[in-house]
Amino acid sequence: MSFALGKDGEIYILDQLNSRIQVFEDGRWVRSIPIHADKAMHFKDVDLAPDGRIVLLANSYVKGREKNSLLLIDSHGKILHVYPLGDLEWVGEVQIVSEGKLAGIWVELEGCSVRIASLDGKATERVFVPGKVLLNGQGFINGKRRGRVTATVSRSQNGFSHWEREHTMHFDIAIDHLLGVWEDRNGRVYVGAFLEGEQTAGRKKYSSEMIVFSSELEELGRFKLFVQNASHEIHRSVRVSPEGHVYQLSLNDQWVFIRKYEIVP
Repeated sequence: MSFALGKDGEIYILDQLNSRIQVFEDGRWVRSIPIHADKAMHFKDVDLAPDGRIVLLANSYVKGREKNSLLLIDSHGKILHVYPLGDLEWVGEVQIVSEGKLAGIWVELEGCSVRIASLDGKATERVFVPGKVLLNGQGFINGKRRGRVTATVSRSQNGFSHWEREHTMHFDIAIDHLLGVWEDRNGRVYVGAFLEGEQTAGRKKYSSEMIVFSSELEELGRFKLFVQNASHEIHRSVRVSPEGHVYQLSLNDQWVFIRKYEIVP
């Protein structure tokens, strides 16, 4: 369903069906972390705290209604804390912010993020911010679909009051949805989009594209991502590391693949 990147190059793959996290390093399996939780919980997303603890986004159905929650677990899968998300809907992803005034455990909603807990695991008063929190914990970045073939990206590096100019992106075919927006340690910005073309010969043409911007939000270039043909569900398919490497998760009927894309200067 999702994956996370360890600080030493490990890749943590969330296996929803088997309630476990599989850890790989340099293409080799390292270990498996069982998730000791209620079988009614379905895990959608995962992220890593700086001290090795793991945060999971889960949903379950109570009387036909979906309920979202976060789980904080240790490196052996033991549950340390459960955070009910209550009436928060359309919860997308988990984000751990380890630096700055906005450090903490966050979840992303449509167009905003909410802090649920501090890094030490204590539940906090909910703080809503307009977008995704930057790596340095000092501002926000936001990507939005604006029209059939256009999207925008904007960034604030100093809280709410200093938004930079909004940059508009144009695509050759229609935007189905944005895969996400990210920033690396050098301030470069990445926007991924899943595109859907017109139907021809009974089939639609799909494409995934990543756009890379400089720290001044000037477009540096674009490249294509792999498009999965198998119908397996993936909740979070793309991540960008702090070093600026793009990772993509995909599946077929036999294998799980992680592709790593390196940006050529």
